[in-house]
Amino acid sequence: MNFLRRLRKKWHNDVVTEIMDKQEKDKNEILGALSWNNLEVIRFRDGLIRTTPRKTIKLCFDIIEECNLNCAGCLVFSPLVCDNGYVMTISSFEKDVERLSEIFDEDEIDVITISGGEPLLHKEVEKFPQIIRKYFGKVNIRIVTNGLLLLNQPDSFWNCCRENKVVLEQTKYPINLDFEKIAKLTEEKGVKHIYMDDTGQNTKTMQIFPMDLESMSEKSINAQNERLNFFNCREANQCIRVQEGQMYTCSRIPHVKLLNKYFGLNYAVTKDDSIDIYEADSKKEIYDFLASATRFCKYCKVTAISDGHEWSVSKRKLDEWAN
Repeated sequence: MNFLRRLRKKWHNDVVTEIMDKQEKDKNEILGALSWNNLEVIRFRDGLIRTTPRKTIKLCFDIIEECNLNCAGCLVFSPLVCDNGYVMTISSFEKDVERLSEIFDEDEIDVITISGGEPLLHKEVEKFPQIIRKYFGKVNIRIVTNGLLLLNQPDSFWNCCRENKVVLEQTKYPINLDFEKIAKLTEEKGVKHIYMDDTGQNTKTMQIFPMDLESMSEKSINAQNERLNFFNCREANQCIRVQEGQMYTCSRIPHVKLLNKYFGLNYAVTKDDSIDIYEADSKKEIYDFLASATRFCKYCKVTAISDGHEWSVSKRKLDEWAN
Protein backbone atom coordinates (compact mmCIF):
# COMPACT_ATOMS: atom_id res chain seq x y z
CA MET A 1 0.00 0.00 0.00
CA ASN A 2 2.94 2.38 0.61
CA PHE A 3 3.93 1.90 -3.03
CA LEU A 4 0.40 2.77 -4.15
CA ARG A 5 0.36 5.90 -2.00
CA ARG A 6 3.70 7.02 -3.45
CA LEU A 7 2.38 6.34 -6.95
CA ARG A 8 -0.74 8.37 -6.29
CA LYS A 9 1.35 11.24 -4.86
CA LYS A 10 3.60 11.17 -7.92
CA TRP A 11 0.58 11.35 -10.24
CA HIS A 12 -0.77 14.32 -8.34
CA ASN A 13 2.58 16.10 -8.34
CA ASP A 14 3.08 15.50 -12.05
CA VAL A 15 -0.39 16.76 -12.88
CA VAL A 16 -0.09 19.80 -10.62
CA THR A 17 3.20 20.70 -12.30
CA GLU A 18 1.59 20.53 -15.73
CA ILE A 19 -1.56 22.48 -14.87
CA MET A 20 -0.20 25.28 -12.70
CA ASP A 21 -1.14 27.80 -15.38
CA LYS A 22 -4.69 26.48 -15.74
CA GLN A 23 -7.76 27.98 -14.12
CA GLU A 24 -8.46 26.86 -10.55
CA LYS A 25 -11.71 25.18 -11.65
CA ASP A 26 -9.90 23.05 -14.23
CA LYS A 27 -7.18 22.16 -11.75
CA ASN A 28 -9.68 20.94 -9.17
CA GLU A 29 -11.55 18.85 -11.75
CA ILE A 30 -8.35 17.10 -12.83
CA LEU A 31 -7.21 16.46 -9.27
CA GLY A 32 -10.66 15.15 -8.42
CA ALA A 33 -10.49 12.71 -11.32
CA LEU A 34 -7.23 11.35 -9.89
CA SER A 35 -8.55 10.97 -6.35
CA TRP A 36 -8.14 7.61 -4.59
CA ASN A 37 -11.85 6.98 -4.98
CA ASN A 38 -11.76 7.34 -8.73
CA LEU A 39 -12.97 4.13 -10.40
CA GLU A 40 -10.02 3.80 -12.76
CA VAL A 41 -7.54 4.33 -9.94
CA ILE A 42 -9.34 1.69 -7.88
CA ARG A 43 -9.18 -0.76 -10.78
CA PHE A 44 -5.48 -0.09 -11.20
CA ARG A 45 -4.92 -0.53 -7.47
CA ASP A 46 -6.82 -3.83 -7.45
CA GLY A 47 -4.87 -5.04 -10.47
CA LEU A 48 -1.59 -4.33 -8.69
CA ILE A 49 -2.82 -6.26 -5.66
CA ARG A 50 -3.74 -9.27 -7.83
CA THR A 51 -0.37 -9.35 -9.56
CA THR A 52 1.67 -8.85 -6.40
CA PRO A 53 2.61 -12.11 -4.63
CA ARG A 54 0.76 -12.26 -1.33
CA LYS A 55 2.17 -12.86 2.13
CA THR A 56 -1.11 -14.34 3.36
CA ILE A 57 -3.67 -16.22 1.29
CA LYS A 58 -7.26 -17.42 1.54
CA LEU A 59 -7.86 -21.02 0.53
CA CYS A 60 -11.12 -22.59 -0.58
CA PHE A 61 -12.01 -26.27 -0.95
CA ASP A 62 -15.09 -26.92 -3.10
CA ILE A 63 -15.95 -30.26 -1.54
CA ILE A 64 -18.93 -31.02 -3.80
CA GLU A 65 -20.11 -29.62 -7.14
CA GLU A 66 -23.79 -30.46 -6.72
CA CYS A 67 -26.11 -27.74 -5.39
CA ASN A 68 -29.74 -27.67 -4.25
CA LEU A 69 -30.39 -24.11 -5.38
CA ASN A 70 -28.76 -23.84 -8.82
CA CYS A 71 -28.31 -20.12 -9.36
CA ALA A 72 -28.22 -18.79 -12.90
CA GLY A 73 -24.65 -18.06 -13.99
CA CYS A 74 -23.11 -19.93 -11.04
CA LEU A 75 -19.36 -19.30 -11.08
CA VAL A 76 -18.58 -22.99 -10.50
CA PHE A 77 -21.24 -24.26 -12.95
CA SER A 78 -23.16 -26.27 -10.31
CA PRO A 79 -26.49 -26.26 -12.23
CA LEU A 80 -24.76 -28.28 -14.94
CA VAL A 81 -24.03 -31.27 -12.69
CA CYS A 82 -25.89 -34.20 -14.21
CA ASP A 83 -25.19 -37.77 -13.19
CA ASN A 84 -22.19 -37.41 -10.93
CA GLY A 85 -20.36 -34.23 -10.16
CA TYR A 86 -17.12 -34.06 -8.25
CA VAL A 87 -17.20 -35.08 -4.58
CA MET A 88 -14.02 -34.60 -2.54
CA THR A 89 -12.95 -37.57 -0.47
CA ILE A 90 -11.86 -37.21 3.13
CA SER A 91 -8.55 -38.92 2.42
CA SER A 92 -7.73 -36.55 -0.45
CA PHE A 93 -8.69 -33.53 1.63
CA GLU A 94 -6.58 -34.54 4.62
CA LYS A 95 -3.61 -35.30 2.41
CA ASP A 96 -3.77 -31.82 0.88
CA VAL A 97 -4.31 -30.04 4.19
CA GLU A 98 -1.38 -31.87 5.75
CA ARG A 99 0.80 -30.87 2.80
CA LEU A 100 -0.32 -27.24 3.13
CA SER A 101 0.67 -27.31 6.80
CA GLU A 102 4.15 -28.35 5.72
CA ILE A 103 4.42 -25.45 3.26
CA PHE A 104 2.77 -22.57 5.09
CA ASP A 105 3.11 -21.21 8.59
CA GLU A 106 -0.09 -20.79 10.58
CA ASP A 107 -0.21 -17.02 10.12
CA GLU A 108 0.28 -17.24 6.35
CA ILE A 109 -3.22 -18.63 5.75
CA ASP A 110 -5.95 -16.15 6.64
CA VAL A 111 -8.95 -18.42 6.19
CA ILE A 112 -9.82 -21.88 4.88
CA THR A 113 -13.29 -22.01 3.35
CA ILE A 114 -15.37 -25.14 2.81
CA SER A 115 -17.62 -24.52 -0.16
CA GLY A 116 -19.38 -26.16 -3.09
CA GLY A 117 -21.81 -26.42 -4.81
CA GLU A 118 -23.63 -26.68 -1.52
CA PRO A 119 -21.22 -28.17 1.05
CA LEU A 120 -24.01 -29.37 3.36
CA LEU A 121 -24.92 -31.90 0.66
CA HIS A 122 -21.65 -33.69 1.35
CA LYS A 123 -22.41 -36.69 3.55
CA GLU A 124 -19.20 -36.22 5.55
CA VAL A 125 -19.21 -32.44 5.84
CA GLU A 126 -18.56 -32.60 9.61
CA LYS A 127 -15.14 -34.20 9.08
CA PHE A 128 -13.67 -31.32 7.07
CA PRO A 129 -13.44 -28.74 9.90
CA GLN A 130 -12.02 -31.41 12.21
CA ILE A 131 -9.22 -32.15 9.75
CA ILE A 132 -8.43 -28.47 9.23
CA ARG A 133 -8.20 -27.89 12.97
CA LYS A 134 -5.94 -30.92 13.33
CA TYR A 135 -3.28 -29.23 11.21
CA PHE A 136 -4.10 -25.54 11.70
CA GLY A 137 -4.94 -24.67 15.29
CA LYS A 138 -5.66 -20.98 14.78
CA VAL A 139 -6.79 -20.52 11.17
CA ASN A 140 -10.26 -19.12 10.48
CA ILE A 141 -12.61 -21.82 9.18
CA ARG A 142 -15.74 -21.00 7.22
CA ILE A 143 -18.49 -23.04 5.66
CA VAL A 144 -20.22 -21.12 2.86
CA THR A 145 -23.83 -22.26 2.49
CA ASN A 146 -27.13 -21.18 0.98
CA GLY A 147 -28.74 -22.20 4.29
CA LEU A 148 -31.44 -24.47 2.87
CA LEU A 149 -30.26 -27.43 4.95
CA LEU A 150 -29.16 -25.65 8.13
CA LEU A 151 -32.37 -26.29 10.06
CA ASN A 152 -32.07 -30.03 9.38
CA GLN A 153 -28.53 -30.56 10.66
CA PRO A 154 -27.96 -33.08 13.49
CA ASP A 155 -26.45 -32.14 16.84
CA SER A 156 -23.13 -33.62 15.73
CA PHE A 157 -22.86 -30.96 13.02
CA TRP A 158 -23.45 -28.13 15.49
CA ASN A 159 -21.03 -29.66 17.97
CA CYS A 160 -18.40 -29.89 15.24
CA CYS A 161 -18.87 -26.25 14.24
CA ARG A 162 -18.78 -25.02 17.83
CA GLU A 163 -15.78 -27.11 18.91
CA ASN A 164 -13.74 -26.18 15.84
CA LYS A 165 -14.77 -22.51 15.86
CA VAL A 166 -16.39 -22.66 12.44
CA VAL A 167 -18.12 -19.58 11.03
CA LEU A 168 -21.23 -20.34 8.96
CA GLU A 169 -21.28 -17.82 6.11
CA GLN A 170 -24.71 -17.84 4.52
CA THR A 171 -25.63 -16.19 1.25
CA LYS A 172 -28.96 -14.44 1.67
CA TYR A 173 -30.95 -15.37 -1.40
CA PRO A 174 -34.47 -14.01 -2.09
CA ILE A 175 -36.09 -17.37 -1.40
CA ASN A 176 -38.70 -18.75 0.98
CA LEU A 177 -36.45 -19.44 3.94
CA ASP A 178 -36.91 -18.62 7.63
CA PHE A 179 -33.79 -16.52 8.14
CA GLU A 180 -34.82 -15.48 11.65
CA LYS A 181 -35.23 -19.10 12.71
CA ILE A 182 -31.79 -19.93 11.35
CA ALA A 183 -30.23 -17.00 13.19
CA LYS A 184 -31.94 -18.05 16.43
CA LEU A 185 -30.83 -21.67 16.03
CA THR A 186 -27.18 -20.80 15.38
CA GLU A 187 -27.20 -18.54 18.43
CA GLU A 188 -28.66 -21.33 20.58
CA LYS A 189 -26.01 -23.74 19.29
CA GLY A 190 -23.23 -21.29 20.05
CA VAL A 191 -22.05 -21.15 16.42
CA LYS A 192 -21.12 -17.89 14.73
CA HIS A 193 -23.36 -17.11 11.76
CA ILE A 194 -22.90 -14.28 9.28
CA TYR A 195 -24.30 -13.28 5.90
CA MET A 196 -22.07 -12.84 2.89
CA ASP A 197 -22.01 -9.22 1.71
CA ASP A 198 -24.84 -8.48 4.13
CA THR A 199 -27.10 -5.57 3.17
CA GLY A 200 -29.78 -6.38 5.72
CA GLN A 201 -32.13 -7.46 2.95
CA ASN A 202 -32.58 -10.79 1.17
CA THR A 203 -32.16 -9.12 -2.23
CA LYS A 204 -29.28 -11.12 -3.61
CA THR A 205 -28.30 -10.04 -7.11
CA MET A 206 -26.20 -11.87 -9.67
CA GLN A 207 -22.91 -11.14 -11.33
CA ILE A 208 -22.58 -12.02 -14.99
CA PHE A 209 -19.06 -13.29 -15.65
CA PRO A 210 -19.03 -14.61 -19.23
CA MET A 211 -16.55 -16.83 -20.99
CA ASP A 212 -15.61 -15.95 -24.56
CA LEU A 213 -16.99 -18.49 -27.03
CA GLU A 214 -14.70 -17.32 -29.82
CA SER A 215 -11.59 -17.79 -27.69
CA MET A 216 -11.64 -21.59 -28.07
CA SER A 217 -10.24 -21.40 -31.59
CA GLU A 218 -6.44 -21.39 -31.78
CA LYS A 219 -6.45 -18.21 -33.85
CA SER A 220 -8.66 -16.33 -31.42
CA ILE A 221 -7.00 -17.53 -28.23
CA ASN A 222 -3.64 -16.36 -29.48
CA ALA A 223 -5.13 -12.90 -29.94
CA GLN A 224 -6.36 -12.77 -26.34
CA ASN A 225 -4.29 -11.03 -23.69
CA GLU A 226 -4.28 -13.33 -20.68
CA ARG A 227 -2.18 -10.96 -18.58
CA LEU A 228 -4.57 -8.07 -19.10
CA ASN A 229 -7.53 -10.35 -18.32
CA PHE A 230 -5.82 -11.49 -15.13
CA PHE A 231 -4.99 -7.93 -14.12
CA ASN A 232 -8.66 -6.93 -14.41
CA CYS A 233 -10.26 -10.15 -13.13
CA ARG A 234 -12.16 -9.93 -9.83
CA GLU A 235 -11.37 -13.54 -8.95
CA ALA A 236 -7.68 -13.68 -9.80
CA ASN A 237 -5.44 -14.38 -6.80
CA GLN A 238 -8.35 -13.91 -4.40
CA CYS A 239 -9.98 -17.01 -2.86
CA ILE A 240 -7.64 -19.74 -4.08
CA ARG A 241 -9.08 -23.16 -4.96
CA VAL A 242 -7.39 -26.38 -3.88
CA GLN A 243 -8.43 -29.72 -5.35
CA GLU A 244 -6.62 -33.07 -5.53
CA GLY A 245 -3.20 -31.58 -4.88
CA GLN A 246 -3.61 -28.76 -7.39
CA MET A 247 -3.93 -25.07 -6.50
CA TYR A 248 -5.81 -22.71 -8.80
CA THR A 249 -5.87 -18.94 -8.90
CA CYS A 250 -9.65 -18.77 -9.55
CA SER A 251 -12.80 -20.87 -9.14
CA ARG A 252 -13.58 -21.52 -12.78
CA ILE A 253 -10.60 -23.56 -13.86
CA PRO A 254 -11.18 -26.69 -11.72
CA HIS A 255 -14.90 -26.80 -12.60
CA VAL A 256 -15.02 -25.80 -16.27
CA LYS A 257 -15.29 -29.47 -17.25
CA LEU A 258 -18.97 -29.20 -16.24
CA LEU A 259 -19.50 -26.45 -18.81
CA ASN A 260 -17.56 -28.39 -21.45
CA LYS A 261 -19.51 -31.60 -20.92
CA TYR A 262 -22.97 -30.05 -20.79
CA PHE A 263 -22.61 -27.88 -23.90
CA GLY A 264 -19.98 -29.84 -25.82
CA LEU A 265 -17.35 -27.11 -25.50
CA ASN A 266 -13.57 -27.32 -25.31
CA TYR A 267 -12.19 -24.86 -22.80
CA ALA A 268 -8.89 -26.65 -22.26
CA VAL A 269 -7.21 -26.91 -18.86
CA THR A 270 -3.50 -27.70 -18.99
CA LYS A 271 -0.98 -28.58 -16.29
CA ASP A 272 0.22 -24.98 -16.46
CA ASP A 273 -3.16 -23.69 -15.25
CA SER A 274 -2.50 -24.91 -11.71
CA ILE A 275 0.43 -25.57 -9.43
CA ASP A 276 1.05 -28.94 -7.82
CA ILE A 277 1.48 -28.39 -4.07
CA TYR A 278 3.53 -31.58 -3.81
CA GLU A 279 6.00 -30.54 -6.50
CA ALA A 280 6.35 -26.88 -5.50
CA ASP A 281 9.84 -26.16 -4.18
CA SER A 282 8.79 -23.32 -1.88
CA LYS A 283 5.91 -21.12 -0.76
CA LYS A 284 7.46 -18.34 -2.85
CA GLU A 285 6.95 -20.44 -5.97
CA ILE A 286 3.28 -20.81 -5.04
CA TYR A 287 2.84 -17.11 -4.27
CA ASP A 288 4.44 -16.18 -7.59
CA PHE A 289 2.24 -18.62 -9.52
CA LEU A 290 -0.97 -17.34 -7.92
CA ALA A 291 -0.08 -13.76 -8.87
CA SER A 292 0.47 -14.65 -12.53
CA ALA A 293 -1.88 -15.18 -15.46
CA THR A 294 -2.35 -18.66 -16.89
CA ARG A 295 -3.24 -19.70 -20.41
CA PHE A 296 -6.81 -20.33 -19.27
CA CYS A 297 -7.19 -16.60 -18.53
CA LYS A 298 -7.52 -16.05 -22.29
CA TYR A 299 -10.95 -17.69 -22.24
CA CYS A 300 -12.60 -15.12 -19.97
CA LYS A 301 -14.39 -12.05 -21.26
CA VAL A 302 -13.37 -9.86 -18.36
CA THR A 303 -14.48 -6.63 -20.02
CA ALA A 304 -18.06 -7.93 -20.09
CA ILE A 305 -18.40 -8.60 -16.35
CA SER A 306 -21.48 -6.87 -14.96
CA ASP A 307 -23.26 -6.68 -11.61
CA GLY A 308 -26.72 -6.07 -10.20
CA HIS A 309 -28.73 -8.57 -12.24
CA GLU A 310 -31.87 -9.90 -10.59
CA TRP A 311 -31.23 -13.28 -9.01
CA SER A 312 -32.91 -16.27 -10.64
CA VAL A 313 -32.71 -20.04 -10.85
CA SER A 314 -30.69 -21.35 -13.77
CA LYS A 315 -32.43 -22.40 -16.97
CA ARG A 316 -29.21 -24.12 -18.03
CA LYS A 317 -28.82 -21.92 -21.10
CA LEU A 318 -25.35 -21.36 -22.55
CA ASP A 319 -25.66 -17.57 -22.44
CA GLU A 320 -25.64 -17.71 -18.64
CA TRP A 321 -21.94 -18.55 -18.86
CA ALA A 322 -20.60 -17.80 -22.31
CA ASN A 323 -21.27 -15.67 -25.35
